[in-house]
Amino acid sequence: VLAERLDDRADALAHARAAERLAPTEPAVQRRLADLADGAHPPDASTTGGGSDGPSLFAAGRFSEAADALLAEIDADPRQLEATLATGAPQREARLLLIGSEAAMRRGIEVAGARLELVPASGPDEALDAPDRVALCDRGLLDAAELGYGVESAACGAAVGAWIAHAQALAGAGAVQGVVMAPVNSEAMAAAGTLSTLMQAEPGSRLLTLFSGPLRITHIFDHVYLRDVCAGLTAELVQRSIRLTHDTLQGWGVAQPRIGVAGLNPHAHGPEEDIAIAPGVERARAEGLDASGPISPDTVFRHCIDGRYDVVVAMCHDQGHIALKTWGFEGNCGGFIGMPYLFMTVGHGTAFDIAGRGIASPAMILSALRQCGRFAAGRGFVD
Repeated sequence: VLAERLDDRADALAHARAAERLAPTEPAVQRRLADLADGAHPPDASTTGGGSDGPSLFAAGRFSEAADALLAEIDADPRQLEATLATGAPQREARLLLIGSEAAMRRGIEVAGARLELVPASGPDEALDAPDRVALCDRGLLDAAELGYGVESAACGAAVGAWIAHAQALAGAGAVQGVVMAPVNSEAMAAAGTLSTLMQAEPGSRLLTLFSGPLRITHIFDHVYLRDVCAGLTAELVQRSIRLTHDTLQGWGVAQPRIGVAGLNPHAHGPEEDIAIAPGVERARAEGLDASGPISPDTVFRHCIDGRYDVVVAMCHDQGHIALKTWGFEGNCGGFIGMPYLFMTVGHGTAFDIAGRGIASPAMILSALRQCGRFAAGRGFVD
């Protein structure tokens, strides 16, 4: 189920056929194919999502300005990725290059029941935006015999680390504009000694940011004890985090970011607000930034959902994560701001308990791919 408005019959037909590959017996798909074959026009924006067919099943749009993006595929249930790519939605936002295992991809295509052609590629110049074909760079780092569902493997962990490092090197050199990382298994990576390739948040310079529809949250502190959050908060850190959030969102296409800043204590009344958060917000406002706060943490996230703010700056991990995962866990994605290139990923793990069963939801990887493509093109948030 996709959200972009159709405005081109050829695109509409191509993506209706992509939808047919995913849902060959869906009556709405068959009706739409019949309509297009008869020369019917794409649905009007006023009717998209209405009528007896429910939400629109089709997406198109000619995004000639779409940016290059890079997808680093790793050892999760591959069905998620294949199901996502078979929709054709990510390819309408960017040209994609997959870095990973051809054997794993082919297994995932089979599990997902998708019609997706893998095209061997050596680098970003061969990235594709076709709805039914994906460029795959497989450097032969993982023997197909090492693949298995629901088991930790040092061989897979080593390959994952090498794929991530390859993606980061390409992005760091400017060969691609973004990296999207599928879920990883940290135990497998630890067994291979490749955990160091995973990025970590750094207060004031690299902030974890989560996206779920209208709720977007950056975190000043991530995996930090609460007592250390209280000890580490300063006005300068709050100001720098607001500035970093503002500048990054502007670069991604949000013209005038409206930033709500959460308090730390109940009703935003406490020593941290007085000493650090309120002065930091005032300094940011003095720079001309549209920042408000400190706002009571039990209401600021609802304000963002309601459209009062474009993003909330949260003080710590649980403050932001609980709000977002309660509001909309399905389809959320995350990434870091404060980096020289886009880096995005999903909000879940490798789900060994259901790996290989064809039931894992592709919603998060779809969201991460689409959002990365839009940010790289300077087109702001996914609607």
